[in-house]
Amino acid sequence: MSGELAHITQTFENRMALRRGMMRKMGIIDRPDLAQDLAAPLRETLLSCNRCAQPDLCAFWLGSSSSDAPMFCRARLAFEEIARATSRPPEAPASSRPTPDKGAANLTI
Repeated sequence: MSGELAHITQTFENRMALRRGMMRKMGIIDRPDLAQDLAAPLRETLLSCNRCAQPDLCAFWLGSSSSDAPMFCRARLAFEEIARATSRPPEAPASSRPTPDKGAANLTI
């Protein structure tokens, strides 16, 4: 059983390394402030990458010049959603946002 467990563990680790490579290649950055908002697509990438039927093709794609998620990837849409969300700058907390000057005129352009 330990040989089988070692094989399963190694396969999982290899696929998560491919997942991390996909995120790096797509410019996905670590944004803990978005963890809750992105829980579903993050979960989708974990499950899809763990069950990937084409890890060799994924590894080949990671060596290519493309930065868009590949069409063969089952988690392509989830990776794209995460990439879009993490490319936006973090929002400032409400307490640190500038407040309008009460004496200033309101202008509409």
